[in-house]
Amino acid sequence: MAESARMPDRVLGLDHEEGAELAKSLITILTTPRGTYSEMDLYLKRIQGECQALFTAFNVEGNVAKGKIPALPSQMDPLSKGGGHFSLSTAQNAIGEQFDKLATLLPKSATKTVLPSLQVRRRKVTSTIGYFSVMKERYDVQVSAGVAGALIAIRVMPPKLGLVIKGVMDAVKVRCGNPLNRFADKLQKEESEILQSRAASSVASLVQYCNSPLFTNPVNPCDKVIKNLYTFLCQDVAVTPVFSASTDGIITLLEENSPLQRKGSVKDLPEESEQQMAARVTRRGALEAFKAMAKKFGPDLFEAVPKFWDGISAALIAMCGEGKQDVLSVADL
Repeated sequence: MAESARMPDRVLGLDHEEGAELAKSLITILTTPRGTYSEMDLYLKRIQGECQALFTAFNVEGNVAKGKIPALPSQMDPLSKGGGHFSLSTAQNAIGEQFDKLATLLPKSATKTVLPSLQVRRRKVTSTIGYFSVMKERYDVQVSAGVAGALIAIRVMPPKLGLVIKGVMDAVKVRCGNPLNRFADKLQKEESEILQSRAASSVASLVQYCNSPLFTNPVNPCDKVIKNLYTFLCQDVAVTPVFSASTDGIITLLEENSPLQRKGSVKDLPEESEQQMAARVTRRGALEAFKAMAKKFGPDLFEAVPKFWDGISAALIAMCGEGKQDVLSVADL
């Protein structure tokens, strides 16, 4: 039996008192900005150590009086709640405004000899802060996708539906990678695939919910969601090439002779750029979402989600020319 025959008929999050409390907590998490996460305490300690070493170098190598060097808080504040503890904003201030002030205190003799090495240290701290930001963004996507998926599952939406849509759609196209560790990058690739698969399932459930009688919002977001998924699907030009009016040869044969399509040693293939990798991963997530929708709606897919058929057929119908729109229809499949 197709899943479309079992459309949602009740709001799970409001059936019980516990469900209502859960929904309220989830909406609070989704709508509240997150500073960072307690799991990132170790990364913050590393940044604090590098900032402290940078300030110490001003004293030891640059002969700046110890009393003029700012003291950094020793206790961590990964959640950026304030209270005089070390946080990401403290680190950014240390390598920015405070570094520039200390640089003006260097003796003239040290400006040429010591300042370059201090600037190298600052770039190292900046790199670590950048890595910290990448990890925070990764956690943001995971948390938002998990919370949005839970709200979709219990069929309770916050006043701003866009937060739920963004939570799952960001996870569909995400690439969770570690720019500093290739081994960790391989593990996080597996994480990314799991995250995309779960987000794709949530997107399908969202589309199903929005097409059910339970959905009472004045604007149905399904058309925009489907349109964005098709955009994601076509981002990888290695699979969906940009159309041109060129008539030089047969497109499919040209693709087969391209370096990416030829069989052979992996080392013979050109290395993927970050942009190409992001496009490939985004396409994979969109494809998973379409597969999840096809599984959920079964043979009723094109009828329940008209934009799905439009995305497949619109370009072909347009090529048929004016007055020939009846050439293609769902019934022809």
